[in-house]
Amino acid sequence: MSKITPAFLDSLTNLLSGMGTSSDKITFTRYALISLTTAQLEAAYRSDWIARKVIDIPAFDATREWRAWQAEKDAITKLEEAEKGFALQPKLLLALQRARLYGGGALILGLDQGKEDEPVDLEAVKQGSLKYIHAVSRFEITAGDVEMDIRSPYYGEPKYYESRSTAANIRLHPSRVVRLIGAPILDVQQSNGWGDSILQIVNDAIVATGVVAGGIAALVQEAKIDVIKIPGLMDQISVKEYEERLKKRFGLASDAKSIYKMLLLDKEEEWERITANFSGMPDVLKVYLLIASGAADIPATRMLGQSPAGLSATGESDTRNYYDRVHTEQRVILTPALTRMDEVLIRSALGTRPPEIFYEWNSLWQLDETQKAEIASKKANAFKIDVDAALIPGDVLREARVNQLIEDGTYPGLETIIEEFEAEGGDMAETAAEEAAQAAANAPGQPGEGEDPNASPKPGAGKEETTADRMTRRIRVRPARSVANVKDAKPRTLYVRRDVLNAQDIIDWAKGQGFKKTVPAKEMHVTVCFSRQPVDWIKVSQYEPWGQDERGRMKIVPGGARLVERMGPTQEAAVLLFTSSALTYRHCDLRREGATWEYEDYQPHITIIYEGAPKNLDKVEPYRGEIILGPEIFEEVKADYRQGLEEE
Repeated sequence: MSKITPAFLDSLTNLLSGMGTSSDKITFTRYALISLTTAQLEAAYRSDWIARKVIDIPAFDATREWRAWQAEKDAITKLEEAEKGFALQPKLLLALQRARLYGGGALILGLDQGKEDEPVDLEAVKQGSLKYIHAVSRFEITAGDVEMDIRSPYYGEPKYYESRSTAANIRLHPSRVVRLIGAPILDVQQSNGWGDSILQIVNDAIVATGVVAGGIAALVQEAKIDVIKIPGLMDQISVKEYEERLKKRFGLASDAKSIYKMLLLDKEEEWERITANFSGMPDVLKVYLLIASGAADIPATRMLGQSPAGLSATGESDTRNYYDRVHTEQRVILTPALTRMDEVLIRSALGTRPPEIFYEWNSLWQLDETQKAEIASKKANAFKIDVDAALIPGDVLREARVNQLIEDGTYPGLETIIEEFEAEGGDMAETAAEEAAQAAANAPGQPGEGEDPNASPKPGAGKEETTADRMTRRIRVRPARSVANVKDAKPRTLYVRRDVLNAQDIIDWAKGQGFKKTVPAKEMHVTVCFSRQPVDWIKVSQYEPWGQDERGRMKIVPGGARLVERMGPTQEAAVLLFTSSALTYRHCDLRREGATWEYEDYQPHITIIYEGAPKNLDKVEPYRGEIILGPEIFEEVKADYRQGLEEE
């Protein structure tokens, strides 16, 4: 029996077939890394269309539709103007292209705060501090030694970068550089601060495709060959005169063939035409093109610009999957990489850093006009259902619908028109309600109360409805529920809270972030209202809170703006701030009906600890998981209520 060496023990072995033994040729196959030089990378990008598409397409798609800031209108305007002023979108595209081609690219942040080799102090960044943003490749800035101190926030990154654009080298701190890499090298010690070129991985597939395409192109030139057999050719060809006569003869034969459409030959000579067979060649080339597309992780419909063949084949699913992957890379790779720059950009554009500001990457999938119309119709129907159900306060629903129309661009210039209308003293809610009532009264077959159904139409009832009329008619305001038949209750102070049902998850997170102690799980809650001014509980709660299930529970989905900050008169308390439109609207409803609040703004939060918060909360990563809240609990404010300390 043959002896099996240890080299074959980690794979399948069959002595009869030779698989996995020294007789198996594949056993001796080994991976070899042949690094492409910078000259080869540039030559491939400049001369090969497949290589160029592999570099450009993902980078272009990642920045094509850009991102949408979520904040107040003025803040959004300033941020967008700052992005345009720095040409951020094309510069990020250029940096991504260089990162994919060379294995590394970067955005350099030019600040008038501190020195270039010092870390950026975000608290010291003022409005206008950001002066420039430059896109560079890994060869324009040299990465220093990789930071291997596991305690450093820059672990795995270069300790510094050096720019050689001037006579004197400029050393840059990593907080002033947004590093982008192509194909990551997982071994930090071998990466030299950068990654591999994308072409390094797909080079074999690209070269193989080029060889096949070139072979087919060469075959086209040999598609038709005339073969003439001449007796005694090999015996006479060595004679110089014979060679000359032979060339002259077949030159004349070729001319005669062109003029007289015939080939003149000796009786003993034979003529044969050989035609190349191209059957199967297109399929072979298509397979190699698919291999190149697969290696680049780009669908063929996007790579080649050609729809797939076959019945019911559209390539839509492939494109959607590709767009989903690009969107995932935007969130998982680009967003964290750009955070360093975005924090500076926000402070430089606004002069401060509002906690509620964030952005979302716009969808890459673009709808045609028919699809947009269908979606708009479905949204309008959903809005009508919500209005009829009367589950959401009318003012809240109206504002949400107007925002939806503005964001969707359903009516061009709607936001400006509304601002001008309200600036002239108009009230959207009242005007919409009046015109809706008037439209209902003028509608055919719907006479007003006490009117004669057979009476002549009212003036203006038959006029053609304008676009503005149709727009206002869409907005309906739900009348307030009447509570006149309910006897007024005795006014009382009001404290409304919702207990946190998954408090243990938050406690586990807090302990992992360095909190030595926390509020007990049974006391962890969210305050909705804290009114020391007595109010009528019945009147202030005439609207049911929305966003809760049939058991009164409310879920705050994971993610969104989350912060951990100090609070209280002594700043010893630590709270988890989060956003929830349902809680905010509920708080506003209670205040509109008479409940008071001791502060200008309301921000939903959960108190983690009342005293003894960690000294450095900047290093605490906020809890980003799901928050489950119990039903609303109404209580009176007690004189010694600890809740009062929390809210102050």
